[in-house]
Amino acid sequence: MSTTNLTMTSPSNPITTTDNPKLPPSNDLIFGICAVIVIIILFGIIVVLILHLWKRAKKQQHLIAGNNEEDPNALELTMAKTHVDGEAAIPNGNGMVQYCGWGSTPHGYSNGERVLSYYHNYEKSTLTSKPTGISLDEFTTYVHTNRQSLELIEEFEALPGVNTEQVTYAKLEENKPKNRYRNILPYNNSRVVLEVIDDDPYSDYINASYIDSFTREKAYIASQGPKKNTVDDFWRMIWQEKIRVVSMVTKLEEVLKTKCECYWPDSGADETYGEIHVEAKSTEERDFGVLREFIIFKASEDKRKLTHFQFTKWPDKSVPKQTSLFLRYMREVKKTYLADDSAPLLVHCSAGIGRSGVLIAMDSVVEQAKRTGKVNVHGFVQAMRECRQNMVQTDEQYVFLHEAVLESLVCDDTRIPVDGFEVRLQELTKQDPKGGQTLLDQEFKTLSKISPDPSPLAIRTGSKAECKKKNRDSSVLPIERNRAILQSWYSNEPFGDYINASFVKSMGNDSSPYYIVTQMPLPETVVNFWSLVYDYKPTTIVMLNQLDKTDSTTGQYWPDGGSVQYGPFTISTTSVEKNIGMIVRTLQVQLTETQNVRVIRQYQFLGWPEDNPMLNDQSKKLLIQLIQAVYQSPASTEEETHYKVLVHCMNGAGRSGVFCALKACMDQITEENAVDVFQTVKTLRVDRMRMVTTKEEYLFCYETIQEFLKQKEEDDKTEDEGDIGEDVDSGTQTVSETDIETKTAQAYQNQAFINDD
Repeated sequence: MSTTNLTMTSPSNPITTTDNPKLPPSNDLIFGICAVIVIIILFGIIVVLILHLWKRAKKQQHLIAGNNEEDPNALELTMAKTHVDGEAAIPNGNGMVQYCGWGSTPHGYSNGERVLSYYHNYEKSTLTSKPTGISLDEFTTYVHTNRQSLELIEEFEALPGVNTEQVTYAKLEENKPKNRYRNILPYNNSRVVLEVIDDDPYSDYINASYIDSFTREKAYIASQGPKKNTVDDFWRMIWQEKIRVVSMVTKLEEVLKTKCECYWPDSGADETYGEIHVEAKSTEERDFGVLREFIIFKASEDKRKLTHFQFTKWPDKSVPKQTSLFLRYMREVKKTYLADDSAPLLVHCSAGIGRSGVLIAMDSVVEQAKRTGKVNVHGFVQAMRECRQNMVQTDEQYVFLHEAVLESLVCDDTRIPVDGFEVRLQELTKQDPKGGQTLLDQEFKTLSKISPDPSPLAIRTGSKAECKKKNRDSSVLPIERNRAILQSWYSNEPFGDYINASFVKSMGNDSSPYYIVTQMPLPETVVNFWSLVYDYKPTTIVMLNQLDKTDSTTGQYWPDGGSVQYGPFTISTTSVEKNIGMIVRTLQVQLTETQNVRVIRQYQFLGWPEDNPMLNDQSKKLLIQLIQAVYQSPASTEEETHYKVLVHCMNGAGRSGVFCALKACMDQITEENAVDVFQTVKTLRVDRMRMVTTKEEYLFCYETIQEFLKQKEEDDKTEDEGDIGEDVDSGTQTVSETDIETKTAQAYQNQAFINDD
C-alpha cells in the first residue's frame, strides 16, 4: 500500500506528493518511436515504387509480345485483360465524359468541323493541347517512335471512362434483357430511339448509339450484335434510319461463344422480321469475309437495297496481325457507302465498342487527315467516347488503330489483279524523265518508311555482348516476340540458348505454318543450328547461298558423305540428287543420347552466285522450280510439325525474304487471282527485320512473279506442254557439285543481269 506524505508550507511553497511520481519522457523512447514511423513511411514508399515499376514492366512485356498472336516458344508474357464473353473489356479511365449533344449547335463543332481538343505531342513529353492534330510527318515519327514504348498505352489510359449517370434508360428492368453485356450500355442522350410500337413505351430501346464523324453529325451508328430477342428491333432500326450499308466486324461465333445472332436469311431465301421483309439476293465469299446483298421492304413502301459487309478475319481477344486486309475491307465498305451516304453507316461487332470503334475512328481520322493535313487519333477517340462508352476498347486496339491510320495515309492500294499485272509492272518500272525515279523506287521507300527497323528493346537479346559473336550480320537480329529459343542443346554461358533465328509467318491465315528463317551458320554456331532443327522439327531446309569452302566464316553443317558429330548431334548424309540449279540431299540428325532420328531434305540452290546481287531470266525459272520442288515433294518425315520449312541465306534476310515472299505471292495468285508484293514483304518484316533487304531484291520479286504468271498461262493453255523444270532438271548422280555449279552458271551466263542505276 502506498503512502502519501503531505507537508504544510507557505503559499510560496507548493504542496508536493511522493506517490508514483511522473517522470519526463525519455529521449531514447522518442527517438525510437520516430525511427519506427520513418521506417514505416519508407517501406510504404518502396512498396508503391515496386508496384509502379512492376506495372510498367508488365506493360512493356505486353508491347514486346505484339499482337497477342500465339508465340511459337510459348514464352511471351501478355498483359491481362478482363473480357466480357471474350470481347467486352472495361479499361480504367479517368474523368467523366462530356455529354453528346444534339441541339442546334452540334457539340464539339466549330465552323462545321469538329474541334478535337486533346493529343500528344509527337515528341516524348507531357500531354499537350493539339486542337487540330499533328502533321502526317509528325504522326509517322510519333507512331514509329512509340509503337513499342509506353507512350501509346499511357495515352490510351488517359481516355475518359464511363459516365454512369447517362446509362439510366438502358438499365431499366424492361430494357435489361435487350443488352448483350450488362456493362456495355448506350448513353441516354446519344442512343438511337426507335419508334414506339404496340403501345409499348419501352419498344423505343435498342443498344445502339449515334456517333459523329469529323465533319458530320450522326454519321455512324455503333450497335451491339443483335440477340435473339432483338433481331426484329435491329431491322426496325435499319428501316427507320434508312441504312444502306452494314459493316459487321465479328463472326457469329468465336471460340465456341455466340457473338451475334444470325439476323439475315440464307442466300436466295427471304424472311420477315417484324414488319420488315428481307430477301437475300446474293452471297459472295471474299478474302476479308463475306459480301451480301439484300432487298428490304415494308408493306407497300418502296424496296431498298442493303449491302452487308462481314469481316471475319479479326482474331478473338486480339487484333489482326496485319492492317492490310482490314484496310482493303474498309476501302470496299467506304466505296459502297459513298455511293449513297445520306444515311448513317451502321457498324457492329459483338459489344459494339471495340472493333466497331476502331473501324469508325479509322474512317473519320483518315478523312480528317485528307481534308486538313492533320492527324488526331486520340482526339477523335475521346470525342467518340462522349457518344458511346469505351469506344476503341483496349490498348491493343488503340495501337492497331494508329498503325492502320498511318498505313492508310501513307500507302496506296498495292494489290494487283493477275490480268493487269504486266501493265502495272511496266508502270512501276517506268522512269520519270525529270528525276529518273520510278514508281517502284517510291514504293520501296514507302515500304522502308512503314516498316522500319525494330526498337533496340525489341531486339535486345541479339544485341547483348554475349550474343554478338553468334550474329553474322549485326544489322539483322531476331525480334524478341518470335525469336527461336534453343532447348535440346545450349551452352552454360549467359544467353547460351540464343540463335539468330526467327519464326516468320508470310500469310495472314492463322492456320498457315511458320517458316524458320536463320543465317548461314558460323563455324562456332553449327551445333546451335542443329539444335534448332532438332527442337522445332522442320522437314525441309532451303539453302539460298553458295558454299565457299575457302571462307573461314562459313560453317558447312553437313558431311559430304557418311556421318559427322556436332556436339551431341550426329549428322549423316544418306543420299544426294544433283540437278542443274539445285542439289537435294537427304540428311539424318540424331541426338546422341537418344534413338530418335529425324530425316531432313535439304535443297541447296545453285542459281544465285554470291558476286551477283540479282538473277537473270533463267535464274528466275530455276527459283520458281525450287519453290515448286520444295512444296510439291512428299514430307521427309511423317511427324507433324508447325515449322515445316527452314530457310537460310548468308544473313537470313535478303534472299530468304525473297524466297518467302515469292511463295506467299504464288499462293495468293492461286487463291485470289491477285497479288500484293508490297503487303507481303511488309508482313514478313513484322516477324524478321529487313526481309527483302534491297530495292534490287524487291524488283526481282515482281519480275519473278511475272515469269511465274507466264508459266501459269502456258500451263493453262495445254496440259501437254512441259514446264521449265523439264528443261533444267536433267542432272545425274555422277556429276560433281563443281560441275553442277559450272553448268548452272553457263545456263544463265548469256542473260543480261539487272543492274540498278
